[in-house]
Amino acid sequence: MITNTAMILAAGLGKRLRPITENCPKPLIKVNQKALLGHAIDALINVGIKDIIVNTHYQPEQIKNYLASYYPKEKISITYEKELLDTGGGVKNAIKLFKEEFVLVINSDIFWNFENYPDLKKLLRSDTKNLKCNMLLSNLNSAYGILNRKGDFKFINNHLERNNDEEKGFYFSGAQLINVSIFKSFSNNKFSFNEIWDFLIKDKLLKGIVMNSRFLHLGEFEGFKYLKDFELENY
Repeated sequence: MITNTAMILAAGLGKRLRPITENCPKPLIKVNQKALLGHAIDALINVGIKDIIVNTHYQPEQIKNYLASYYPKEKISITYEKELLDTGGGVKNAIKLFKEEFVLVINSDIFWNFENYPDLKKLLRSDTKNLKCNMLLSNLNSAYGILNRKGDFKFINNHLERNNDEEKGFYFSGAQLINVSIFKSFSNNKFSFNEIWDFLIKDKLLKGIVMNSRFLHLGEFEGFKYLKDFELENY
């Protein structure tokens, strides 16, 4: 396995899920009696991750208390962002906690479930030669909870470029394997992963693998109507 370290992005405001998130951070929304953050942690543990970092901003004490109550024996570190640093900046802010060359980064607003475990394991077995970023991608018809019918990326000779065509391309699933050294190329503290991806695309260094499982995005209310289509009895 390429790394034992993962980071869960959990600092967002969850504005698209208000009023639910007015008093509850998005990662603590319950799906089948378990917080989304709990599903993410369970997925990481299942695929062999030992060290987990969770970034926080909105309602950080609630997340801190949740982790202390439900995962007291796991090695989980918490970072706090007084000002939101966006996705790339949030990971860069935690770089002092990374002890390995690569880190698996996952979004907390995905319902990570047992269907996804084999794909996450496959990502963790990536070929490390010249690897800067390898992302887990989904076919359009395997993704739920996303209204946009235009894929984020397309393959050109085994590397990724941006996709601009409707009903084509692949969605980013919310999981990616990042070479920590890439952050040396970014001097700002606040920036999006989109900047990293576009930087790598210029040199044909952005890679991806297509997942076999379905994935469910729960960052908007659209996704919740599909919960009945996913196997939940194991949770």
